[in-house]
Amino acid sequence: MFLKRLGPQLGRPTRSVAGWLTSKILTRRNRVLEENAVKLCGISPDDSVLELGHGPGVGLEAAARL
Repeated sequence: MFLKRLGPQLGRPTRSVAGWLTSKILTRRNRVLEENAVKLCGISPDDSVLELGHGPGVGLEAAARL
């Protein structure tokens, strides 16, 4: 039953407990990937950045630190 309900949450998290947990796990797991992708872009302080995507904005936070 749990896996049956968790599966759809992986693709489209909702505001349920399972959705909250899924988004936290995916955000933590993908943080390193997002930060490395931003580093590879070679952003300098006077660049403008447009982030397109869905999610919690981990890549945007990494770009803002640069």
